[in-house]
Amino acid sequence: MSAVRVRGVTASYTPGVPVLHAVDLDVFAGSTTAVLGASGCGKTTLLRIIAGFVRPDAGEVEIGDRVRVDFRRIDDDLTLPIWRREEQQ
Repeated sequence: MSAVRVRGVTASYTPGVPVLHAVDLDVFAGSTTAVLGASGCGKTTLLRIIAGFVRPDAGEVEIGDRVRVDFRRIDDDLTLPIWRREEQQ
């Protein structure tokens, strides 16, 4: 089982200009993973989505048995993820 699973994540900051295009990623428990790429290719955006600080336009993020299903805006700079357990889907 993956410790972190990203499925079909798409994100954009400007409508119609995607930064991430249907990204899939599995990070297994106990593994070491690096995200590499050119400047501006979406590395930080992907990590911010996994952490729950940025809302993806599409896709899903699972951490362990929790799936992020919603976000709650705290202020203009902070969004907190809302999680549910996989069995609650």
